[in-house]
Amino acid sequence: MPEGSNIFQVALFLYGTEACSRGGLQMVEATILDQNSLQQLQAAGKAAEVAADPKLDIPQQPVPQYPVDPPGSISIKNFAQLLRDIGIWAPKVTVKTFPNGMRGVQAVDTIRKGTNVMLFPFAKAILLDSNRPESPFPEFITDDVWKAHFWRQYPFNAAVVLLHEISKGAKSGMHKYLSMLPDAVDTLWQWSAEELDEMQIDGMRGIMADRQQELRAAWHVLDSADVKMPNMTWKAFCWASTIISSRSFQFNVLEGLANPRNRLLAGAAVFIVGLCLLLACVKLIRWSCFCILICVLIPFPPLTPGSIKNFLTAGSVPAEYIGLLPGLDLFNHQALLPQHDIYMSNPGQPEQWSWKQSLDQYVRIVAAKDLLPGQEVFLFYGQKSNFDLLRSYGFLVPGNLWDEYLMTNFSAQLAEASAIGVLAPFAAAGRHLDILNDFEEAPSLGPNGVNFNDRMRLQNALQHHSTVEEARALKSGMTLDEHAAMAIWKLFGYACRQELVGKATTPEEDDVTLSAAGDETTWRFWNALQLRIGHKKLLKICANQADAAVAFLQIQHDDLDLELGHSDALVCPLQLHSEL
Repeated sequence: MPEGSNIFQVALFLYGTEACSRGGLQMVEATILDQNSLQQLQAAGKAAEVAADPKLDIPQQPVPQYPVDPPGSISIKNFAQLLRDIGIWAPKVTVKTFPNGMRGVQAVDTIRKGTNVMLFPFAKAILLDSNRPESPFPEFITDDVWKAHFWRQYPFNAAVVLLHEISKGAKSGMHKYLSMLPDAVDTLWQWSAEELDEMQIDGMRGIMADRQQELRAAWHVLDSADVKMPNMTWKAFCWASTIISSRSFQFNVLEGLANPRNRLLAGAAVFIVGLCLLLACVKLIRWSCFCILICVLIPFPPLTPGSIKNFLTAGSVPAEYIGLLPGLDLFNHQALLPQHDIYMSNPGQPEQWSWKQSLDQYVRIVAAKDLLPGQEVFLFYGQKSNFDLLRSYGFLVPGNLWDEYLMTNFSAQLAEASAIGVLAPFAAAGRHLDILNDFEEAPSLGPNGVNFNDRMRLQNALQHHSTVEEARALKSGMTLDEHAAMAIWKLFGYACRQELVGKATTPEEDDVTLSAAGDETTWRFWNALQLRIGHKKLLKICANQADAAVAFLQIQHDDLDLELGHSDALVCPLQLHSEL
């Protein structure tokens, strides 16, 4: 760069953006960099170098066929023995391979609602405290490196902890469990570009390219001179990241009784009460009365078990843990019924405190309803869509009650809809586009149709920012908010149909493909097919819901001009999920 110049151009690799997935370089004009900016630019350059390293190809596992057995060669008998060795209490359940080929947990006796199904000793878990920015093993990774690159960087931080535990070999208390972990877990970032395209989700290649880049960037740090982790390899790090993503638990532990302040105050209260009793016993009435007076003047809470429990746990901040808990990772996910079989109770909660044990040392699996012998017992992983399940765990559930479709093209569809009058009778509909687009998240669809909060925020934006002239121009038989509701419902109906038209295949073609799927169909293609079938069902549900809402508003106001700002292409007969 010529001396004295203050403007220059740099070729900057766009890490973590859509351009990154296209391998794009962009010329950026900027002022001279300070030291901090220079370090950031150097880090971006290193990330680009790592991404281009041919030695860091994503390890590919053999693509399984469908139906598929869970990976790993562990026998049920061996795993049951392992649970007993660890000290897991679960006398009324067993591990079983079900007729569909999936392994899970089965009840062998009647389990009543509210009783324990499984007790896992908290001390036996392989844990990482997410709240602590300090390195869990500073002899290998310094605190500065850990805080800058791994603290709160799930799943890479927990993957490092897992590999550190494995490096102990037979000295690890969890050696048997670690040796029984599956050899491979199929995740989306291992899919080829063509396999990702089968999902028919816009930008999926870029999303997974960003994920691969994050993995490579984390490995670049582990492979640097600043880290001395033993037996650390690229392949092992990729494997550990998939294990953590698919099998780990995240939970809070309340450590209130371990709080030094609470223990000190509790000890002081016990000392004062004990001193009063002692002085009364030796008939020192004057001093006894003085101590009793102090107790009366100080506003101590009523001495009940509940008040003492609340006092001892007051002011505690839950610790956030990520960990592997053998046995708990055997439960399959429940996504077809709204009522859960069981729930997990975090250790150390106030309701688990007792006089005999200050802190509950177990992670408890508790029955949420009566469970019968022979019934598979499911654990609820959370309200996760099929895409979330496939991305994190490598499977999905057809008919998932919490499935979701994000309308990532909504901004473009909003502009198109406004251009053809879908937002009429709002005369300045074009002016409202910036207002309606001023939201960070795309609208989402679920099994019950369009997300209520997304619909209302758009409706309120259209209604509250309308002009006085627009309000006066509306038909007297329909209020302003009803007109806004009509426009937004038409908008969603239009957007959903545009989404369906833009897909590479129709729902009918997908159904034919699914019916023809045989034993040669790969697990990845079957998952991609089920995912896009589910998404198109959500789009059809929302389109039908919009038709019903528009028809209802029209019926309520017979004097409404049905042609007002209305395109025949947007009106469909009232169908309540008949296409499904």
